[in-house]
Amino acid sequence: MNVMVLIYAIGSIGLFSARAFLPAFVVAMLLRFGPSIPWFDSMGIFPQLTGAPAWFTSDPALVILGLLAAAEVAANKFPEVRRILASVDPFVKTAMVVLTAVGVASAVDADFVAQALAAGAGTALLTTLPAAAGTLGLSTVRGGVVTAISDADEDDLLGVQRVFSWLEDFGVVAGAFLALLLPVLVLVLVSLATAALLGVRAALGRWDEAQQIPCPSCAAPIYRAALACPSCRAATPASRRPEYRSEAAGPADLLPRQLDLLERRRCPSCASHHRGKAADPCARCGADLLRDPALASRYLERIEARLPSILSVCTVLGLVPVAGAVAGILFYRLRLVGPLRIWVPAGRSVVVRFALAMTQFILLAFQSVPLFGALMVPGMAWLAFRHYRPAFAAVASLPRPSPSGHAEESFREVAE
Repeated sequence: MNVMVLIYAIGSIGLFSARAFLPAFVVAMLLRFGPSIPWFDSMGIFPQLTGAPAWFTSDPALVILGLLAAAEVAANKFPEVRRILASVDPFVKTAMVVLTAVGVASAVDADFVAQALAAGAGTALLTTLPAAAGTLGLSTVRGGVVTAISDADEDDLLGVQRVFSWLEDFGVVAGAFLALLLPVLVLVLVSLATAALLGVRAALGRWDEAQQIPCPSCAAPIYRAALACPSCRAATPASRRPEYRSEAAGPADLLPRQLDLLERRRCPSCASHHRGKAADPCARCGADLLRDPALASRYLERIEARLPSILSVCTVLGLVPVAGAVAGILFYRLRLVGPLRIWVPAGRSVVVRFALAMTQFILLAFQSVPLFGALMVPGMAWLAFRHYRPAFAAVASLPRPSPSGHAEESFREVAE
């Protein structure tokens, strides 16, 4: 394999650790149409470019890669879809970096195909092993960093995850151009980015350790908000949170802390962040989480109790066009929808969110209408609650709400 192609394959690790199909599509397009672009052809980086391989840059291949790239870009803008793809992403990205490296080698090195056929496909693919191993490792590290960002804002209410996703998209497209034109430069940039990513992961690990203290009974590390040690099961009645310092250690006093932890998708016993399904026990201490019907019911009651005040605030905010609508949407998502949606499985949440978005889009179109528009934001909040309440109840195995339930009564009170 051409040395420059090998450098390209290693340098593309940073691109494919972020996206699987977008860099492959950009590279395939450049191999197909790049030689016909004057400034690209004049660079002289690959003077031996003999013509892109048909299997990689044919019309059907470009259409398929283009559709997959567009779907990938769109999917990464939704937290629920990202959670679904997280388990398979590293392996898909590894496969795509291998295919793309072979495609580039076939276009740049005229003897590559003949040598590959003579030596056997397995031997030829060994040359892409560094790129495959690097992509698998770096995409795993990136996944850990993205998960840490998601843990801080499950619903991406602040938009940090979406901005990060767009920056990755633009970076991948620009990097795919540079990877063919200046592979050595890209290799250096990827090395720096990898070092930065490893540094961020190490900093996040240190931050997580700083949130833990020794258990008073066994000295095992426990989170400051933990109610029980996951190792020795000893209770920790003296909470480190200021609002609980003066409370007694009775069972009734523990319930608000448990609900606070559940609202942050943390275990109500050891306070560890729960990344499994809602029905799964805590991976660290084995607590039941939402499998405890009494705790799940109290959690839902807490969220339902907020509905009247949230609808009232949204009604007032809805009187202000645009800015008021934005503030109202953020408010009810943070206080009403978010605590329910974080426990709804990603696949079901995507369907619910799509149906809800279509309805809310129609309502939002009337938000600028005086007075009538004041009911649009609380209407959106009420609809969101109506969609996510039964979804949460199904996950927690709770009874579904009746048609004349608390949500409808609360909305009528505010509307009147």
